[in-house]
Amino acid sequence: MDMSMDYDALGPLFELSRDAVVGVKDNRICFANPAAGVLFGIQAGGEASPTFPPELFDGSHERASAVLTVAGKPAELSLRRSDGVYLLCLRPAGAPEPDRELLAQLRTVYSFSDSLMTLRMALDALVRHSRTDGSGRAEGYAAVLYREYYRLQRLCVHISAAANIARGALPCSLRTVDLEAAVCDLVRSVQKFSSPVGIMLSFQCTPGDYFTETDEELLELLLLNLLANRLAHCPARCTLQIGLSRNDHRFVLSVDDDGPGLSGGELAGALSGSAPFDTQDGKHGEGLDLFIAKGIAERLGGSLLMESGGKGTHIRVTLPCRTPENLELHKAVRKYEARGMNSILTELSGVLPSELYRTQLFD
Repeated sequence: MDMSMDYDALGPLFELSRDAVVGVKDNRICFANPAAGVLFGIQAGGEASPTFPPELFDGSHERASAVLTVAGKPAELSLRRSDGVYLLCLRPAGAPEPDRELLAQLRTVYSFSDSLMTLRMALDALVRHSRTDGSGRAEGYAAVLYREYYRLQRLCVHISAAANIARGALPCSLRTVDLEAAVCDLVRSVQKFSSPVGIMLSFQCTPGDYFTETDEELLELLLLNLLANRLAHCPARCTLQIGLSRNDHRFVLSVDDDGPGLSGGELAGALSGSAPFDTQDGKHGEGLDLFIAKGIAERLGGSLLMESGGKGTHIRVTLPCRTPENLELHKAVRKYEARGMNSILTELSGVLPSELYRTQLFD
């Protein structure tokens, strides 16, 4: 298709399309078919940035697929750019049918059952050997118990967070945070655990002022969920790059990998939380991590964009720049403790080997 044609010529082509079709040029919506108005309330003539994440139109995307929220509704997006014109095809991400909801609930129950069975078997072995074994095997059994305990704790946290997000009741408490220091500190803490998984983890931040008001605990949970998801779905020897930048009145937190990528159906299921998917070895978990990350981003006043096509998966979290009234910061080092649990070991419990949960980690 010649994208440089008169926009009026696009009308007859997409007038009867059931999908929303939108044309964008220079941040202006130059074309919107009838379905765009009916499904998402999009009309030609307005600015694109209030409706779509600005990074869609930064010139880096020739073709892309993503799942995002448009006018408060989850949508699957396909994008094509030519001659400075972006043609977007939007399809509502449908609500799960009752049987799919039941399957998701059963998968959660199975996750509990598998972990509880592992806990019982390891505990029985630990009791038998703890008094007589001098080889250190008891410590290995204890490490398995610790990891499974953390997996169950993560499952409980995720179910609670997902329920709060679904009913719009996720607690949020804003305070002054140095976003660069918080993200850098967390990534460095995770790096020592990524080596056993066989994935290279790095962090880059463009120079700038990153003081803002946000909820640091929610931000931590958001980033840990993104890292846990990508560590679970990327094979060994992949590279995971975390980036932080500032653009006008927003911060952009990026997570990029060079793994095999995801299909459109997997993207829709991951962000909606309605169709959890597992890795081939079944260690991914209950499938709520990206749904929770997206919900937290929106609760903090931002958005989450995830795209994947061919090779690699790319996630962009935008957060508003809230100028703090008071720049006093508490410089205490974060120990990543939440409710008596180490949050890093909790959120990564689905991907880390049990050897990393030996008792010396908790001293």
